[in-house]
Amino acid sequence: MNIRQHYPNQCIFNAFTAAVVEACDGLDGVTDGVISNFAACKFDPKTMVGTRVNCSGTELTIIEADAEIVAATWQGPRTQNGDFVWWGIQPGTPFSGLSNTVCTNVTDCKPVPFSIPPDWISRWCIGDASANLTALTVDEFVHVFDECKAKYEQIIGTNDIDLTPFARAGGKMISWHGMADELIFPLGNGDYYQRVLDRDPNAKDYFRFFYAPGVEHCGGGAGYAPSSPFQAVVDWTEKGIIPETLAASGPSGNRDLCLYPLVAVYKGGDTRDASSYECQKDFNVK
Repeated sequence: MNIRQHYPNQCIFNAFTAAVVEACDGLDGVTDGVISNFAACKFDPKTMVGTRVNCSGTELTIIEADAEIVAATWQGPRTQNGDFVWWGIQPGTPFSGLSNTVCTNVTDCKPVPFSIPPDWISRWCIGDASANLTALTVDEFVHVFDECKAKYEQIIGTNDIDLTPFARAGGKMISWHGMADELIFPLGNGDYYQRVLDRDPNAKDYFRFFYAPGVEHCGGGAGYAPSSPFQAVVDWTEKGIIPETLAASGPSGNRDLCLYPLVAVYKGGDTRDASSYECQKDFNVK
């Protein structure tokens, strides 16, 4: 938003979220307000340009800059040359976490970022609490990102894929991540788990990861959050019950979360009942 000097009203962001959910919700075979089949979701934000949106009684028209900001937020940060820096939020995720704005009227809006990232960047990465982060260019942001990672990774890094000591100690670990997390991007967690598996194909014997479609940061949202993940760890450790799925519940019923990279495919019956789904490698099961 700073690069474009354009700060959309949250009602504009909400319109994009509603549109992508409407377009992609049913791609998993069930209409429940949750996007699960992201691979098939090809929604283009530019199709919303020209759409009229009611914002607190005032009609606004979505413009190209709105669509560009939405596309960039979903994509995640890139260098000036378009090279990958990090992931973005998944389509259907609220924008109010990292793309928050407040407005004195429907068209006079300013950014109100989540407080932790700017504090971290200014105080710890740059070393100047008064640093003007809005003035950073893309190249400067990437430089700070890389420099800060190099500076602190040895101290607080959590992406070591060698879990051999943990495994040898008999440890068991379950990790899950809401796909609609608006603060910590879920694809980063999935990438980490995949790299653990690439290093140790037997890592599932002590470490298991589950995605929770439609669940926001630590819970909430239209999706299905795990009901008792800690108990699953206890049962795995003490009783040898291997967690192939995690029982989960949400506004639209119950759903078992599938072990990554499997997905919950509807096989028929009550869409609110977990027994109506089975874990498959993708949604293209005939």
